[in-house]
Amino acid sequence: MNSPKRITLFLILFLTLVEANPLFAQKKLVLTLEESIKLALKRNKGVLQAEKDIRTAQAKVKQARSGFFPQLSGQGSYTLFEGVPEIEFPVSEFDPRLPPGATRKVEMDFTRDYIGSLSLTQPLFTWGRIWQGYKTAELNLKVTEERYRQSKEDAIYQVKRSFYGVLLAEEFVKVTEEAEALAKEHLRVTRIRYDAGEASEFDVLRAEVSLANLKPGVIKAQNGLELALMGLKNTLGVDLATEMEVEGELKRTTYKLSLEDCLRIALETRSEIAQLEYQKRMGERMVKLAQANDNPSLAFVASYKGENNSLSFDWDKWDKSYMGMLVLSLPIFDGFHTRARVQEAKVTVDKIELAEEELKEGIKLQVRGAYLSLREAEDIIGTSEENLRQAQRSVEIAQEQYKQGMVTSLDVMSAELALTQAKTNHYQALHDLILAIAGLQRAIGVIE
Repeated sequence: MNSPKRITLFLILFLTLVEANPLFAQKKLVLTLEESIKLALKRNKGVLQAEKDIRTAQAKVKQARSGFFPQLSGQGSYTLFEGVPEIEFPVSEFDPRLPPGATRKVEMDFTRDYIGSLSLTQPLFTWGRIWQGYKTAELNLKVTEERYRQSKEDAIYQVKRSFYGVLLAEEFVKVTEEAEALAKEHLRVTRIRYDAGEASEFDVLRAEVSLANLKPGVIKAQNGLELALMGLKNTLGVDLATEMEVEGELKRTTYKLSLEDCLRIALETRSEIAQLEYQKRMGERMVKLAQANDNPSLAFVASYKGENNSLSFDWDKWDKSYMGMLVLSLPIFDGFHTRARVQEAKVTVDKIELAEEELKEGIKLQVRGAYLSLREAEDIIGTSEENLRQAQRSVEIAQEQYKQGMVTSLDVMSAELALTQAKTNHYQALHDLILAIAGLQRAIGVIE
């Protein structure tokens, strides 16, 4: 086999493998609402940042807990002296064999070249400073966990808005395409009647214009679907070039909670309220921590030291010493620094209490607004369902009567236009009802 044939055969085999191998084949991404939510929680930047904040808060708890344990440190040093002090004193008085006035020089080296030591410090009593710091770190972790819950709720709500926005856009495409199909059918029937002498040329022209007027609506609906899909991809963190579809439907749902129940649940479960509650408790801990700075503290300090003039791994050749002591620290005057810190901490607690009251009133207002929106959507959906049934029946009657010459072409087109509007209103009402429920769930802090 010559080279060109071999190359051609190789390319055919390679392309066949590429098409058959799922690693090379680009598949369409098809997602349900549940799958979309799971994907968003894995990729949403706000959720990922909140997860990192939790890890940071957990590390701060460990840092605060370390204050309860002893602190052990080691130190080693080597000292090199270029010159050692010398002392000269007379020695003839002590040794008669030496001539009168004889002296001797002695090096006064009281240091060791090598020194190794271990130091231990164990707090015994700090008047609650370590404890208050530790409990403050724990409360900060709880605040961070509530922020994480809030970020997840926000992400889920955004996914629902985008997901059902895609479903609504799909229904709008179907509605415009169905309207176009009805107009085409009406034009076909009108031409048949025109050929039979039962319709005028004006009726044909009117039907053709009506069909042409629907084309921009179809294009607009299709572009709207593309924009909705791009919005969902952005929410999910999916590349915009990825081909994607959604599986789901706009269907009527109900929500049975009363306004009083919604208000009660919101005040019990909203993460923002829990965050402020934990922050207030943190502020109270900070007040106690600031007050503790004016009180004494007691610690046990111990050290063990070895000295030698030569580096040796035989510990018995080293000069060793150790000590242990209790250290009592008693603040006397700090220029009123502690008093100012206590005042600052108390003011912070007062501000948090005011913010909590304002937040609760805002949440009540938000819940009431979401509840009214839900009731409004429920009323509208009931009306839209009835209008849709009537519009569908009107088109069926108009088409049948037009074939029999009992109504005009304008009557048929008016009925078809009313049906298109009824379908549009109905799907919009379904979409609004679903999002109203999601909005109320978000308002009470129990989003599903």
